[in-house]
Amino acid sequence: MPGQSKRRRLALGLAATALAALLLPPYVNANRFKGRLVAAMEAALGRSVRVDEIRLHLLPRPGFDLRNLVIGDDPAFSAEPMLRADEVTAALRLTSLWRGRLEIAQLSLDSPSLNLVRSPEGRWNLEALMARAAETPSAPTALPRPESRPRFPYIEAENGRINFKLGQEKKALALADADFALWLESEKEWGMRLEARPVRTDMNLGDTGELRIAGTLGRAAAPGERPLRLSVRLEKAQLGQLSALIWGRDRGWRGALDARASFAGTPNHLRLGAEAELRDFRRYDIVAGEGLRGRVRCSAAYRGASDTLSDVDCLAPVGEGDIAVRGMVGGLFGERRYDLSLAARGVPAASLAQVLRRAKRDLPGDFAAAGELNAAFTLRSSEESGLPSWAGGGSIAGLRVRSALLDPELSVPDVRFLVENPAPPKPTLRTRAARTDIVSEPRLSLQPLLMNLGGGAPVEVAGFFSASGYRVSVRGMADITRLTRVARAFGVEAPLLDASGSARVDLAAAGPWAEFAPATVTGTAQVRRVTLRLSGIAEPVEVSAADLRLSPETVELRHLALSVPAARLSLTGEASRSRNCEPGCPVRFTLHAPDIAFDELNRLLNPQVHQRRWFQFGGQREEPSVFSDLSAQGRITAGRVLIKSVAAQRVSVTARLAGGRLELEELRGELLGGRHEGVWHADFTGPQPLYSAAGRLTGIALEQVGRLMHDPWATGHVSARYELTTAGSAAPALVQSASGEVEFDWRDGAMARLLLPASPAPMRLRRFTGKLALRDGILTFPEAQLETAGGTYTVTGTASLARQLDLRLVRDEAHGFAVTGTLAAPRVAPLPVPATRAAVLP
Repeated sequence: MPGQSKRRRLALGLAATALAALLLPPYVNANRFKGRLVAAMEAALGRSVRVDEIRLHLLPRPGFDLRNLVIGDDPAFSAEPMLRADEVTAALRLTSLWRGRLEIAQLSLDSPSLNLVRSPEGRWNLEALMARAAETPSAPTALPRPESRPRFPYIEAENGRINFKLGQEKKALALADADFALWLESEKEWGMRLEARPVRTDMNLGDTGELRIAGTLGRAAAPGERPLRLSVRLEKAQLGQLSALIWGRDRGWRGALDARASFAGTPNHLRLGAEAELRDFRRYDIVAGEGLRGRVRCSAAYRGASDTLSDVDCLAPVGEGDIAVRGMVGGLFGERRYDLSLAARGVPAASLAQVLRRAKRDLPGDFAAAGELNAAFTLRSSEESGLPSWAGGGSIAGLRVRSALLDPELSVPDVRFLVENPAPPKPTLRTRAARTDIVSEPRLSLQPLLMNLGGGAPVEVAGFFSASGYRVSVRGMADITRLTRVARAFGVEAPLLDASGSARVDLAAAGPWAEFAPATVTGTAQVRRVTLRLSGIAEPVEVSAADLRLSPETVELRHLALSVPAARLSLTGEASRSRNCEPGCPVRFTLHAPDIAFDELNRLLNPQVHQRRWFQFGGQREEPSVFSDLSAQGRITAGRVLIKSVAAQRVSVTARLAGGRLELEELRGELLGGRHEGVWHADFTGPQPLYSAAGRLTGIALEQVGRLMHDPWATGHVSARYELTTAGSAAPALVQSASGEVEFDWRDGAMARLLLPASPAPMRLRRFTGKLALRDGILTFPEAQLETAGGTYTVTGTASLARQLDLRLVRDEAHGFAVTGTLAAPRVAPLPVPATRAAVLP
């Protein structure tokens, strides 16, 4: 049939055309047109152009593929190319082909790299291209019918990169993953769009947000008169990553930022509008808490001729009040000039407290405030120096601060503050050329105010805040507990003491804003008649005097005088600690006590009296002992140390406490008519305390030992070396677990109740030497030598700590004795001769 034959011929024609489109392009050498194409592009752009290869394609629409396209820049701006693209596709308009001419409909760039350069004079390298395009007669891109003028192509790029240069300096800021497009919207107006991700070339940033720009740019005779309409959006930008993008480092803030801006007018007369919203604002190390939002809206006018941003009007609502900024900023791309006013009207203190909770790490979670902030400031550039100068002030009326730490709440009189501009030092010949090196920072000074901190008289509070740091001082009488709780409520590190009493303080908390450094407290505090209740100590500690001195390097406690009346213990001395050492560095001290009674210390620290042992480092109690994390070392002296009924005089020791281990070294004192020198260690880290001791006793008078035992059983003087270990918390366990060795030397004495057969008087000895081994409450004599007037005896056997005796005294084969019974009533009997002989055999 004729109709079917026509359709068949048409199908065959289309198939042949498609086959030709697939098979013919490889055989067509398009590179012979490269010279003409490059020349045409150079003439159109006014820039050098290089193309490595050109290929023809017919499907899906006729066009050319260009490989390694490089468009040079104006040498006045940069020696680097302005544009590089590995692959460029130029699609031809079919309607123009019917008229016998080539017209590019679409120019597609794959992964291009574009360099935007701004000269020191403030011109951009793209301006000349835009002016050239404006002078070239072109028809709108979307015009459906061809005419004598070529239609402007639709230029697009995918996965591109836009770099920025200021003069010869290449900036780290760039736009990655950029998709942008340019077309001629109408006879006198171009359309453009851009979607990209802001990045830095020197950092790996992932959440800087998504940047979208869309708008139009009109044609005009002068570049500054081209009509411009732009809409800019930045979405899903994380504050930490955004701060790293702008300043080159993460400033430590977190939150999500969305911003929108609009530009309308011409580059010489441009109206700007902007709006930003910040969600979940917080410091990087603060996680818990409510989400915090903030909004600001701004409008302004830009005057290109004077490079001035005028009619600035920004408003940020805060609760029932607001913060407003108005004025102008000149020299945006040069030397800045300011004429701005900032006003805070009716800003609730509750909103300020909410911001502080998200910005200051050590604030309590229930920190809250009431009151109202009103302030007005100006920022103007000096006509003489050109430097910016702040002025103004404000107040917070009816300020009340609340927290569980502050019971009752802290009521503060009207807080007044004003700006101070410290006069810069006079320039010298050396500094006259470097004006910015001699400028002092303006300060927001807190005017002195009187506040009641429970000390009987109000304290004076003053301070200042600058761009780099702050300082707040407190002077006067203050209740110690109230002062430390107020400090902790405002995030200043201070011990939370259970104390009653006051102190005269002259303290200041200061620090920089950078890196969120904690405040450093310096100054002095004079303590008089303060009572402390410390966990791990059963009775209150009374501090009758102490002078605390805080410097940036050390904490010093001077003229310390404290006592525990219930334990009849008093101490004087001093202590210090470095503030710049690692955690766990020791407190260094020198202490003296007139008397120390171990029974009283036991009652003070013993778990049977006090629910928590002073040395207990674990457990389920919420309140740790004051000794739990204490690391200390120093010297202790005492006029007398009383252990039960044994008194030691003029005692001194070097003590070290760290990690649950107590070391007493150089332990010296006068004891029982003689002297002692040794080392005692205690380990409290295990399930029960472990003790070890080693030392030397010299010239101990056994008459004094007998008086303590209420049994004058011996006379003479003893010297000994000992090594002992024991474990436990109670006396029976300590005695039962004790073990060790003793080397003794007893001279010129007598055993009052030891009467040898045929001897009318107690045994007198010239010297008794040997070793003792202690284990399971038994003292064992492996072999000792007893020298008497009647001869020398070898002593073996045992004696218990319960004073039970089982000894053998052997002089020779015919003379030997057995000593049994108790120390108070010993029984002496001759040994049989065979037993004697056996005792002396090697």
